[in-house]
Amino acid sequence: MTDLLNNAIYTNKVFVLKTGSAKLSAGNEALENVVAKYTMAVTVMLTGVPAHKIRKYEEAGLCKPARTVSKQRLYTDDDIILIHAIANLEEDGVNLAGIKIILGMQKEEKPKKVKRQKAKVKI
Repeated sequence: MTDLLNNAIYTNKVFVLKTGSAKLSAGNEALENVVAKYTMAVTVMLTGVPAHKIRKYEEAGLCKPARTVSKQRLYTDDDIILIHAIANLEEDGVNLAGIKIILGMQKEEKPKKVKRQKAKVKI
């Protein structure tokens, strides 16, 4: 996957949107994960998921890529991970409505897990 990413950067198919006053640095990986920078072509190359399926995921409300002024889709590192997860669930036979429910439940569980871990640390 790293070779694909390096190839994409080398061929100038990766775009970084300016995010106001936020500046990217090597030490700020969390911000880097949410900056939209991959075009559809690069996203397809990185995920192995065909473009028509990624568009179908977007239509179902499973992912929401950023858009340029000219309406071109741009995906973040987090979007790439999400697309992988969606594709894996779909391969396992889960329909898009089911995937949406599963992803929603996972989002609800994350804050609860963090609270439980903090409570355990305080004891």
